[in-house]
Amino acid sequence: MNLFLTKLDCKIDSEKKKIFLGRWCLAHEIDTDKYGKFETLNYHWDDNKKINEDYKYLYDLYYKVLNLLSKKLNKIHNLENNLRFWHVLTGAWLYKFLIQSYDKWECIKQALIKFPISRIYYYKFETKDIISSDITDLHKLSNNHIWQNNFFTLIAKQQAKTNVKFIQLKQPVKKKQKFILNKYTKQTNFTLQKLDKFLSIIQKNPKVTLYKTYFKKNNNLKIFLKSLTIPRLYSEFELQKELPEPMNRDKLVLEFNSNINFENFVKENIFKFMPISYLEGFNVVNEISKKIDLNPKTIISAVGEENDLFSLWAANKINNGSSYLFSEHGGNIEDCPKFDSCLSKFDRFLSWNYSFKKNVKQIAPQFYNKKLARKDLNLGEKLYVILSTPNLYNHRLHYDLKSDQFIYEYEKLKSLKKLSPYIYNNLKFRLHPNSFRWAMKERIKQDFDNNKICSITKIENIFKKSKIVLNMDFQTSFYQSMFSGKPNIVFTSRKLIESINPKIKALYEKFIEEKIIVTDTNDLNKHINSIWDNPYEWWHKKSLIKLRKDFNYLCSKETNNFSTEILQIINNYEN
Repeated sequence: MNLFLTKLDCKIDSEKKKIFLGRWCLAHEIDTDKYGKFETLNYHWDDNKKINEDYKYLYDLYYKVLNLLSKKLNKIHNLENNLRFWHVLTGAWLYKFLIQSYDKWECIKQALIKFPISRIYYYKFETKDIISSDITDLHKLSNNHIWQNNFFTLIAKQQAKTNVKFIQLKQPVKKKQKFILNKYTKQTNFTLQKLDKFLSIIQKNPKVTLYKTYFKKNNNLKIFLKSLTIPRLYSEFELQKELPEPMNRDKLVLEFNSNINFENFVKENIFKFMPISYLEGFNVVNEISKKIDLNPKTIISAVGEENDLFSLWAANKINNGSSYLFSEHGGNIEDCPKFDSCLSKFDRFLSWNYSFKKNVKQIAPQFYNKKLARKDLNLGEKLYVILSTPNLYNHRLHYDLKSDQFIYEYEKLKSLKKLSPYIYNNLKFRLHPNSFRWAMKERIKQDFDNNKICSITKIENIFKKSKIVLNMDFQTSFYQSMFSGKPNIVFTSRKLIESINPKIKALYEKFIEEKIIVTDTNDLNKHINSIWDNPYEWWHKKSLIKLRKDFNYLCSKETNNFSTEILQIINNYEN
């Protein structure tokens, strides 16, 4: 049998039996009949027991590798930085590298066990082809089929037996790669840049730095003013700079003893994947960061770790006594996302969820709106399905839908065609900005009527026009839906609920009883049909009102003054 690791730009013999490692091999293909006989491997993280076991293993491995990596990087750069310094700088990348590596390792292992694989198709590549400039570059590469194929191939060659042939394909023509820091970072308007630079000169020792917090702009402004801090955009973190070419890394390994094959892959290949910003370009980025003359008492960010210049600057400031607070930026239903290093990397985790952990503080979600929280909106006419769209290739170990799991769940929605005609006529799909990765527009046009795609992008406007909102997972849109007061339903897999935090799971079991969460397609249609005429009659049941209050307590805090509460958290920590 022939094994295909990723989507390939080549002709595939439709007569020969093929094994696709995942639906990502067919990501943009609506008509799969042209491939003839093929089978798609079941995803190994469909098994919740395996998820939990792998989580424990990878969590321990993460800190083992981080400790060794910190020592190695200190030696390479002739430094004596502590573990936390390297954790702040490299932690987000290390997390993604280990998750992606293990995910691929398990996919290939299962394919080789389950099927008599005789051929594996791959693109020829050099080590240089898999190296990213920095973490923003890595995000771009992670959805690239060729880069992913190179990654899979390295793992496959380590696992495959001698009777497996690797069939080399000609790689599509590629442009000469330039390694540039912040190449894909959105740049601040030139005029605003100049103003921001002037403001940076006036105040060099602010109380707080708010960088990509995901707080509302007016809340950011209030926090700045109440803390006597000049408002800033921090455009200095967007600087683009050419980085050195990568050196020969083939002999650079992470030294530790292990009899586990996967760990041997990690130690032999970790430096092959490491961004230039941590190795050859470290001194360049470090010199830039040291010129940023900004010395806050407290740093707050939600996605700052997606910018290596910011992370390096933050790591240096923490060494000098600054505190580092991480703010939630997207919905999740756990105290802290699985295998996320935030609780040890940051001084405080500002979470939407209630927690008993000392360094986790619950805050209102970023979309909090006092007026919206206190009254229901008028009923609209539409049934809106809010689609999330995960990456083609998984890069995290969370409770949510991963990679092609999303497609299998989406296909269940075809049952909505059995709704009563009037309701079906009012059905609309709201696409995620990244929906092109799975060709969702094309899929919906094929599976439903051509007019089912919603033209409205702003979710608040969708709430205004909706009669019922249907979510597919427990991400941010679900939080927003619950918070809006609009009747909403989550259609999801039972497996997804089984894997979550027990405290939240108990609440969600009650959600299932009241049909806020529905896991069966027939039940979904029956439920929507039964409540459509007056969904508020269902939504305002005493039992549901209590559950919604319980949800707000655990997952969606209300507040009278967001900015004051944030400042209290800052002051309490400093004191």
